[in-house]
Amino acid sequence: MKVLSKCFGIIDLIKSKDMNLTEISKELNINKSTAYSILKDLQKFGYVYKLNTNKKYRLGYKFFEIYNYLITKIDLMKEAEKIADELNILTNETIHVGTFISSKVYNIYKKESDKPIRVYIEGFKEVPIYCTGIGKAILANQKKEKIDEILNKLEFKKYTKNTITDMDDLRRELEKIKNSGYAIDNEEHQENVCCIATPVRNYTNEVVASISITSIKYKTDVDYLVDKYKSLIMQKGFELSLRLGYNND
Repeated sequence: MKVLSKCFGIIDLIKSKDMNLTEISKELNINKSTAYSILKDLQKFGYVYKLNTNKKYRLGYKFFEIYNYLITKIDLMKEAEKIADELNILTNETIHVGTFISSKVYNIYKKESDKPIRVYIEGFKEVPIYCTGIGKAILANQKKEKIDEILNKLEFKKYTKNTITDMDDLRRELEKIKNSGYAIDNEEHQENVCCIATPVRNYTNEVVASISITSIKYKTDVDYLVDKYKSLIMQKGFELSLRLGYNND
């Protein structure tokens, strides 16, 4: 913990002005060898860099990445609520928004139907990436290298009789999703629950989230959802993407 405290001390110290090793060591009252070792590790991971002109240290590009990441997530939450609420009014079905964080998918917002019998899925909870609509819509639209990385670590669990547990079948499903622009969950994660989902892109054209319309199968099946809501969900997914800075030119 002492090293971690010194690490954050250095970051906090140079966030307002560039400083060299001697200045950092003196200001934080730590010896030069310790400061140098910490700075070397911070440089390695992009959190600081050393200016060639005066040998002073400055915060690195990694903080810019983190800033952009946080801004995207904040904007996603703010804008997703608006779109999800609109979809809920238009369909009177349960709407979910999921986001992609470190190779995992989390359900971050939901707007429930006001029907007596409705879908219940906890908010702010990790959901399986391979057998949910929001998960598959996100996974199918990642770069090939990222998809391979995730699938190579994937451990299949059979939640229902419809859960895809074969790797080749899943890859074919992901290719179909990428080509069509939407994903379905046909009772793959929960019995009697089906949904249609579409990806959401940010200002770098990356798929960072997805939005879904979810219903109970006794009153609507997945084919009904596709026929009735495919155009609507894709339109709203596109609108949410635009609000996150996506440019399709």
